[in-house]
Amino acid sequence: MRPIAGIEDAERVGFGVKENAERLRRFAYLEQRLVLLGARQQPRVLEWELKSALGRHLFEDAEHATALRNRIAELRTSPGVLDRPPDEQLTRLMDEAERAEDSLEVVVALYGLIKPALLAAYERHLATTNPLVDFPTCRLLRSIIAEERDQLAWGAEALAELSAVPETAEQAELWRAHLERYLAAAGGVAGDEPRGAPFAPERATMPEGPFPPPVRDERFPLVDDYTVPVTNGRERLLRMMKVRMNEMGAAECVAATMWQTPNMPWEYYHDLSRHLWDETRHSAFGEIALRQEGFVNYDAFPERVAILDLYFDLSPLERYTLLGIAIENGAMKFPPGKRAEYEWCRDEARHALMSTYQDYDWADEVIHAQIARRWCRPQFGGDDQRMRVVAKELMSMIPA
Repeated sequence: MRPIAGIEDAERVGFGVKENAERLRRFAYLEQRLVLLGARQQPRVLEWELKSALGRHLFEDAEHATALRNRIAELRTSPGVLDRPPDEQLTRLMDEAERAEDSLEVVVALYGLIKPALLAAYERHLATTNPLVDFPTCRLLRSIIAEERDQLAWGAEALAELSAVPETAEQAELWRAHLERYLAAAGGVAGDEPRGAPFAPERATMPEGPFPPPVRDERFPLVDDYTVPVTNGRERLLRMMKVRMNEMGAAECVAATMWQTPNMPWEYYHDLSRHLWDETRHSAFGEIALRQEGFVNYDAFPERVAILDLYFDLSPLERYTLLGIAIENGAMKFPPGKRAEYEWCRDEARHALMSTYQDYDWADEVIHAQIARRWCRPQFGGDDQRMRVVAKELMSMIPA
């Protein structure tokens, strides 16, 4: 039998505890900032596929950041330092990257520079740290590396598609080179490379305008007033699929709320990242179900502008109270609620796929209601009655 539980290279010196923690702090910080970059950009990008990918990837990044923070706290490091930037130059890099102006620049920043550099740093760290004494870190990094590689495989295809013509290829290279100077000034992701000259932010010093309403590409029209008729079981089923697909608007609501509420505890962003990705997944439920019903073009199921405008006219607290307390916590009531939707798909529509989708949609909504109560309640001074009254008032603003 192999000794040491099969762990190879246990005689490697690797990193001491302090150096290990300092490097992991840089990784965790970048993962946290990638979450906020994704939240800022998801409502702004046009492409439906990119919106979906940002939803998934920022949730995975939030999971990475939380796991890294937990590990750092085990390495004789005060949890208080985890909310302070480890390097001003990394802050400047991420401040600038967040100001990507279009989908191409978002994809270049994420998948053309920052994530490849982060993955390379993870792989070097795993190859250097002692696999026995630092087993918890090694185990964690192996799972993070697998997800980052998967993200980059998607991102490489997206980058190739968006930079397929000379004009966009030139734009992509200029933006990548611009951001690369910030990364070089930080000594790379781990801070162990020769440092370039400090590079002052350009876009990040410009005044920030109001958060824009979400946008769609031409496949997903927005209208002022639209309802799907419901006169029979099939129309009810199609309407349910349409509602699921349009939950991308709920994801964008959460994204904007995350971006517009700075200086919250990290756990808040982690929780809302889960909520955001769940809503993005729910939109895919509807998209896939409609496609299986033969709807390959989605212009038959436009999204009503009024609801999106309402979301983005509200304050972040009002917006999240409307979504999490009025709508999702309200959906826990039976009947009608999420249970009734699931049982109707199972027992009356007898639609196996939508039954599965609604089953998990219901389970996710339970979690969302818990998240919303956790983070909305303190904003109302712990007054649940006041919170419910405001939620009811906000719900009355939604057009029938």
